[in-house]
Amino acid sequence: MFRKYGICTTRQEGKITRYFISDALNDAEIDERPMIATFPISQAYPSDMQKARAYDYCDYLNKLVEAAESAYNNNQLVNILKA
Repeated sequence: MFRKYGICTTRQEGKITRYFISDALNDAEIDERPMIATFPISQAYPSDMQKARAYDYCDYLNKLVEAAESAYNNNQLVNILKA
């Protein structure tokens, strides 16, 4: 029911130009699903820094998804117990 987030990259001439976060499940969905956050690579923000930021943010988003899923499941259990 809840989709997990993952890290994707955009490449140009074989080099990574940005990292982005998406909930796409496969390559075919990448163009159809929104980019949650993007981390472009530049002189001010080198690749290793942007990669670390993307992974940290992705982990944070997935923790939120897990919390929402847990709350949803607990609510469903309460509804069953009320019935």
